[in-house]
Amino acid sequence: MENVNTEKCLCPECKEKEGVDIVYGYPTDETFKLAHEGKLVLGGCVRNIDIRNPEYRCKKCGHQW
Repeated sequence: MENVNTEKCLCPECKEKEGVDIVYGYPTDETFKLAHEGKLVLGGCVRNIDIRNPEYRCKKCGHQW
């Protein structure tokens, strides 16, 4: 798995430390496990190259940045 931070980060919207990485691409067994544990969010298999895809999602309020 490539450079996934499983530590929570501060949400700029609600200011809670509930932000986790959004991981794009075909999920592995490890990413499924980490997503089930709430340590990351699966963002889908395909990234849209025309827009900037969010890197983090707040588990508390759902904000993505």
